[in-house]
Order: sequence, then structure tokens, then C-alpha cells
Amino acid sequence: KKTFILSKKVTVINQIFTKIKLRKRSFSFRNIKGFDVNSSYEYYLNLKYPDINVNFYESSLSFFSNGRILKTCQDFPLQPRSIFQAFYITVLSFSQNKRYKQVCPLGFSNTKVYGFFLNQLINTFYKSNFPTFQQLPTGIENINSNIRRLYLSGYGGITINSRLINRHLFNLTRSFLFYIEISRIEKGFFKQFRNIRDISIHMKYWRKLFQKGIDLTYDF
Repeated sequence: KKTFILSKKVTVINQIFTKIKLRKRSFSFRNIKGFDVNSSYEYYLNLKYPDINVNFYESSLSFFSNGRILKTCQDFPLQPRSIFQAFYITVLSFSQNKRYKQVCPLGFSNTKVYGFFLNQLINTFYKSNFPTFQQLPTGIENINSNIRRLYLSGYGGITINSRLINRHLFNLTRSFLFYIEISRIEKGFFKQFRNIRDISIHMKYWRKLFQKGIDLTYDF
């Protein structure tokens, strides 16, 4: 496993992966500013290992195009080409204490990820760092995102709704795993995910959820 710690935040672009040659399957990055959606695929197609594990620490979930940050989904190209589209990603993990900016699901169009981890989520009186997923532009319903398992872990209570778990991004997700306290579930929220096979909640958080009087037959 290789770890790349950068002295200042930089944008992940094709050249970074070209320089490190990707001879290993597992990589860790720290202080990443964002992801370029105009990467070239030619180098990736010749890799010995087309599947990788990638861990990002204290890094942003922002997307860029030609050096310009994409603030809304309307700014995205129809076919984004970042590292998320170039590989089958076995583990994609984000861990940070800073607050995430709003995230457009289009950045993950045409991706294949087995396990998507959002770690160190915090929701307390003093601090909250949850990512918020934007709504897609009118007319776009399918972004062809295939994420099999979603893991959420951290401290404090979360509200499960479309701002945290976007239905377009996680449309094909089969397993939702929560290692964090759940304060509220939007009514009937999980019924829109037709590929669900299991929902796992850590035992100590399950008890608290049950005590809140959540109607499991309706909310799940």
C-alpha cells in the first residue's frame, strides 16, 4: 500500500497516476483538492491491475474541469472522465474532519464501486461535516452508477434522506451499513431503492433507533 501525502492541496488529474505507475492495487492520498473530469483513459487501459482500492484523507469531493471548479450539476460535461470512471474500484474511502461542499452525483456517472466508505462523519452541536448531494438537472434520471455497498460511520446523529443518500447515485446499491447513530429516517425513504438486499445498523445504534419509535415496517 502506498501513501501519498501532499504538502498542499492539489487536484487529482491523470498525470498523478501516470507518475506513480500504479503498480499496486491499493493507494492512499491526503490533501486532495478535487477530481478532474477531463482525464485521459489511454494510460489506464494498459494497466496490469484494472481494479484498485483508493483511500482519501482530508480531501475534498469537489470536481474540476480545466482548472475550474464545477459548483453545480449544470456545469458538468455529459460524460465526465475522472479516475472514478477509469477503474473498477473495490474500495473507495473518504475520511476527513472538515466539512464537505455540496457534491454533484454526475461526478460518479458510469462508475463501478464495490464499497463506498464515508468515514469520520460528525454531527454535533459544534460541528457537522456531512456531504450534501445535489439534485440532478431536469430530464436526467439514470447516471449509470453501480455502487454495491455504502458504509457510513462517525459520531452524532444523522438524518437519512436524499441529501445524504442520493437515489440516483445509489440506485443499484444492495447493502447499506451504518456505524453511526441515526436520528431520523425520511418516511418510506428506502422503498425507492429496489435493489436493497440488506440494511445493517450497529447494535448500540439500533437500540437507540428502536427507542425513537421508528416504524420499521414503513421506514425500511
